[in-house]
Amino acid sequence: MKEFLSRKNANYTEFDVAKDTNAREEMINMTGKSAVPVVLVDDEVMVGFDPNKLNEILH
Repeated sequence: MKEFLSRKNANYTEFDVAKDTNAREEMINMTGKSAVPVVLVDDEVMVGFDPNKLNEILH
């Protein structure tokens, strides 16, 4: 995911939900899941890594 975003020159913020309980709670509230990765772009939430969908979201 990081490499993909870097190749796209996308700015992002990474949260370690294993260590950051607030980020983990926010992720679960947002997605209803504790699965990672979670990508939030504007109002679009994507759980998991799907390069094609992420490409669509970023453009």
